Amino acid sequence: MAHKDAETRREYQRRWRLKNREKIKEYQNEWYDNQAPQYREKLTEKKRIERREKKQKLREYLGGKCVGCGTTHNLQFDHIDRSQKSFTISTNIEKPYELLLLEVEKCQLLCHKCHVDWLSCCAAGCCRGLTSHQSAMA
Repeated sequence: MAHKDAETRREYQRRWRLKNREKIKEYQNEWYDNQAPQYREKLTEKKRIERREKKQKLREYLGGKCVGCGTTHNLQFDHIDRSQKSFTISTNIEKPYELLLLEVEKCQLLCHKCHVDWLSCCAAGCCRGLTSHQSAMA
């Protein structure tokens, strides 16, 4: 049935949807059962790639290497001043890039080994007043 104007068409579609609710719901359930796993798998892979690329861009922004030893493997974001920390970068990588960039500016890159050493040093109280891992190693 062709409708001459958009308003008449919308009204017809609204009435049809109200009249055929069960049919629509059945179709949606059938589609979900058949298509959703494949769709979710593609979406998950796409999100995984986006997160990986975003983390890589943020690492490159901070120089791409550990400030303690210079390695480029197993890098982690370390907030220099914990009191300025708004959120954890790795678990909030889905946030907008601009917001992540503001948080990354408060960080330094450390490899896992240097990060553990730095945190144990801070816990022992030997790095009080120092602003970065480099200062503690000097």
